[in-house]
Amino acid sequence: IDGVPAWEGIDTHAGEDIEIRGNVVTGCRVGIAAVPSKDPADRGQTSVAPIGLVIADNTVTRPPGLAPGSAIIVSGAGTTVGSTRPRATGVVSGNVVTGGGGSSGEAGILLKLTRGMVVARNRIEASVENAVCLAHSNEAVTVRANRIVGVGGAGIGVNVRAGANHGAITRNHFESAPHALAVAVRFGDADNRFAVRRNTWGTARVRIAHGGATVTTG
Repeated sequence: IDGVPAWEGIDTHAGEDIEIRGNVVTGCRVGIAAVPSKDPADRGQTSVAPIGLVIADNTVTRPPGLAPGSAIIVSGAGTTVGSTRPRATGVVSGNVVTGGGGSSGEAGILLKLTRGMVVARNRIEASVENAVCLAHSNEAVTVRANRIVGVGGAGIGVNVRAGANHGAITRNHFESAPHALAVAVRFGDADNRFAVRRNTWGTARVRIAHGGATVTTG
């Protein structure tokens, strides 16, 4: 899939047990999006989340010059931090992602409003601002065994940006090509609880920016 500069390469709204596997997506503002469907009673809201999702073994490349957008985005229903609407569930694994991001709210891989999501064994290269962004409301999320290589702009490896997130960030490998990361793992809100263990930090100038969050490292 090539050349959708203003929109998504692959897009699903809600759905159950959908697998997006083994694709090559290039030249799209957002490479792969798994997002909720509109609430039929209120089109300003969303009501059904993608569940049992698998996004695996894809190659997503965003060239410079496109408007900001995440290479892979997963979102459950709702619009507010801590929303009680249905959460997205599933796995994002084994993908090679290059060039995602472009603003503080975008990333190589972006998650919000999820439950039990696993982000594992991805290679995330040349992101702009954030390699992984946990925007808000990710419950029992696991970010594990990813390789993060080079982040421009703010230079954040894993950005737990707002609140209502909790889970584990473990066994990730942070590399410094071409420049050292400013922050390997950043918490932007005190309303977050994470175990951060057994990561390889490379030359990140700050390994963990706690931001008042509850962070367990032992």
